[in-house]
Amino acid sequence: MKRTEPACQIQFRHMPRLSTMRQLVMQHLERFASCSRCEVVIDESRHGQNGVYDISVRLSITGDRLYAAHISETSGTREFLYGAVSAAFDDIKRQLIKKRARKQRRHHDLLIPQFAA
Repeated sequence: MKRTEPACQIQFRHMPRLSTMRQLVMQHLERFASCSRCEVVIDESRHGQNGVYDISVRLSITGDRLYAAHISETSGTREFLYGAVSAAFDDIKRQLIKKRARKQRRHHDLLIPQFAA
């Protein structure tokens, strides 16, 4: 059975649309098997000569809603933008690992009193 792609919305603010950015986001989404929805906002604001990229990612995974925001200051080059998007998705992965570990501990704590008697 072929896996369907999750609904993914990518917004570009104050910058042109980049097809390579959509490919990068979809590549990162492949790591999340049960992702149902993804929203990515990439905002470029210029302060003087330097550009600041503000990346926010909202991800809905079965039973969990995750959010990560990452800001990367650059000197106007887009190479830093790709790293910032990757860092935001890495942050979401860490959040998911923490949540799942917490759920397993809770489940384990509920089972312990049964065996204590």
